[in-house]
Amino acid sequence: MRGAGTDANVYCVLFGENGDSGELHLKDSESGKSPFENNQLDTFSFPDMLSLGQLIKLRVWHDNKGLGAAWHCQHVEVEDVKAGTKYMFPCNRWLSKN
Repeated sequence: MRGAGTDANVYCVLFGENGDSGELHLKDSESGKSPFENNQLDTFSFPDMLSLGQLIKLRVWHDNKGLGAAWHCQHVEVEDVKAGTKYMFPCNRWLSKN
C-alpha cells in the first residue's frame, strides 16, 4: 500500500492470562533494515520476557513523530519460542492522528 511505512517510534503491549508485557519499544528489527518500511516484515525479540501464558490481545501504537508518521499495519504475529505457540493479531488499518 502506498505510503504505508512509518518513521515514527512504534510500541506494543502484549496481554496474556498471566499479565502483560509492559510497553515494548519495537526499535531494532532483526532484519537489519530501518523498521516499518512499506512492504517489509520486521522481527523483534524479547528473550528475557517472562511467560505471559496464552495471549489474549495486543495493543500497538506509534508516537506520530517524524515525516510520514501515518502507518498501515496489516497484522502482528507473535511467537512464544519457549512454549512453541504462535498468535496472529489482524489489524489492517491506518494508525494516524489524521
